[in-house]
Amino acid sequence: MPRLVTLLFASLVLPFASSAWAQPVIVDTIVPPGSAIDDALIVGPDGALYGSRWGAFDAQPGRTTTRVDLSDFSTSTYVDNLTHSNGLAFDTEGNLYVANFGEAILERIAPDGTRTTYATATSGNLSGVLIHPTTGVVYVTNYVNDTVGIATGDSSIAPFLSNDGIPPELNGPVGMAVDDSGHLYVSNFNDGKIFRVAESGDLTEIADLDGQPNATTGFIAYANGHLYATSFSRNVIEEVSLADGTVRILAGTGTAGSADGPGNRAQFNAPNGIAASVTGDTLYVSDASPRSVRRIILNRATNTEADIPDATILRLDVYPNPSDGQAEVRLHLPERGALRLAVFDVLGREVEVLHEGPAEAGVHRLGFDATRLPAGNYLVHLTTPSGAQAVRLTLLR
Repeated sequence: MPRLVTLLFASLVLPFASSAWAQPVIVDTIVPPGSAIDDALIVGPDGALYGSRWGAFDAQPGRTTTRVDLSDFSTSTYVDNLTHSNGLAFDTEGNLYVANFGEAILERIAPDGTRTTYATATSGNLSGVLIHPTTGVVYVTNYVNDTVGIATGDSSIAPFLSNDGIPPELNGPVGMAVDDSGHLYVSNFNDGKIFRVAESGDLTEIADLDGQPNATTGFIAYANGHLYATSFSRNVIEEVSLADGTVRILAGTGTAGSADGPGNRAQFNAPNGIAASVTGDTLYVSDASPRSVRRIILNRATNTEADIPDATILRLDVYPNPSDGQAEVRLHLPERGALRLAVFDVLGREVEVLHEGPAEAGVHRLGFDATRLPAGNYLVHLTTPSGAQAVRLTLLR
């Protein structure tokens, strides 16, 4: 019997604001090009980041999964002797599951390094893996066969989703994610469509990210009411609101490159894997072509009453604080007028002028690249016709 396929939202794609005073994210590079990471990412139970090497732009298949220590961004090989390392997942006991694409198997690696074959595909290739945080069900995507199965632990894969609809919905499925309510989502690599999956297996299309021929989407991640997706062919990171289906470009100019900075100036080069931090305020992205890992600081307002500034109040904040060098200055101006935003060191010396000139009333955000400044404490000082405010900023290295 064909499954029910529903279109939940008509996808509305919105670009980010072009104004330098409306940057919602900051992008930087934490693992430089030439690393052993170009595919799936996941944050492990130890707080480290793990990344696959598929070998998309290499003559030989990627054979490793790499661990990234997020305290100093050092890397080390965690698993080797794979064939096109692909999707990654951890269970509650700290076992890592790796979709070994080239051998069509799902491997389980225990914390002591013991390896077992957890599941084997009878045809096609395994591309993604997700362990449901509530039920413990192990889902696997099969890119070649356009299916999603359930790995049962006895080396077999039970059918779950397949293309029995007209027209077919699954088209190179790879990415999967789960929201706070336990809903499962699956994304197509080949056409950028994302579906919400009901327990019955019925699919509801919530977004068509790329909507154009030959456009490809890598993996997806969930954080704070949104899905985030890597647009492999368009060199951007996209955000899907699960509240109303709005799709917007979160970061990336669309031109292949490696530039860091505010979201609308940053560049990506075949972004592929994506993972959210435990707190949901940071995304990690693998750039497949240069084999680098990028970090996106979301700085998202939670839209609670406490986050909505009183229109009559002058307000200044810096996030994150402490910062490793990439920060965002947030301010609310009760009225239009000239302002001066500057940074001073502990001796009272002015070290940076972030803005000087007129600005409209309302909320403004400004990316601050402080990587050239030494570690220590600084004062971010705002002067306006409505008054003045200052916030201490601590820079770490």
